[in-house]
Amino acid sequence: ICSTTVGASSESSPRMLPKPRMLTPDLFYYRRCTERICTTNEGKSGGLIFHHEQAQTPIWPSKLFFCCVLPAAPGDGGGTGLVSSYIVLEKLRALHPEFVRKCSDLGVKYTIFAGPEQDASKGAGRSWKSFFHAETKEECEAKMGRGGWTWEWGRGPAGAPLSDQFLKCTTPRLDATKTAPNTERECFFNQLIATIANALEFSRVGTDGGGFDPLVDTPTQAAVDECASFADGSQIELYVLLDAKRLCEENAVDVCWQAGDVALICNYQVFKVFKVF
Repeated sequence: ICSTTVGASSESSPRMLPKPRMLTPDLFYYRRCTERICTTNEGKSGGLIFHHEQAQTPIWPSKLFFCCVLPAAPGDGGGTGLVSSYIVLEKLRALHPEFVRKCSDLGVKYTIFAGPEQDASKGAGRSWKSFFHAETKEECEAKMGRGGWTWEWGRGPAGAPLSDQFLKCTTPRLDATKTAPNTERECFFNQLIATIANALEFSRVGTDGGGFDPLVDTPTQAAVDECASFADGSQIELYVLLDAKRLCEENAVDVCWQAGDVALICNYQVFKVFKVF
C-alpha cells in the first residue's frame, strides 16, 4: 500500500496550503516513492494501532489517498481498517465523560524519543534528522524552537542516559478533539491510542525494537506517562486508552485491497489501521 497527503493543516493555520508537501514532521518510518507519495509504515510494528495521520505533530494532512500496487494473497490479511472518529468519541464520552472533557478543554502534549539514524525495527523509528528534515543538531534545534517544542539531548525514558545524539522532544499543546472542516462533528483527533504502541517502542530507544507485539502487549502506565500527558501535565490513564482502542476495533470496517484500488480518506473524521499479512 502507498499513500500521499492532500493539503496540510496546523494549529496556527487551519487553512489548506497551496502546495502540499510531504516535508512535515511525522514520527513513523516510511520509504519515499516520490516527493508526495510514500509507502505505508516500513517499521516492523508500525501503523498497527488505530491512528490519525500525524496527529501527534503541529502539522498534519487534511486528507489521504491510499492506493494498492500489490495486494496480499486472499485470506492472508493486509487490509486497512477504518472507523469513524466521531463514533469513537461519542462512545468514549459515554464511558469516560471526564476524560473527554479534559481532552477538549486541556489538549495534550506528546514526547518523542529519536536517534540520529532510522530504525526499521520500530514503527516509530524515524530519526530526528528525518523527522525535522535537519542535518545537524543546531538546525534541528532552530526548527524545534520555531515550532514551540521543548527538548533535551542524551536522555531516554525515565531519564536514562543515552548518547548526546539521541533526542527527547515534547510538542507544544495540541488539540485532542477537533471539529472536522465543513461539519459540526467533533472527532477524537489525536494520537493517544497509538501511544499504547509508541510507549512500548520508546522504552527501547537506542536498542533493537523487537521483543514485543503491539497488538497483544500492553505498556505500563509509567511508560505511557513518558510519551503523553494532558497539556497541564496531568496523567492520561492507560485503561481509558485501552477502552478507546477496543471501541475502534469493535466499530471498524476493513478495506480489502485489490490491485489498482484507490481510497480517499478524510484524516479528521477517520481513524485508520494497517492489518498484518
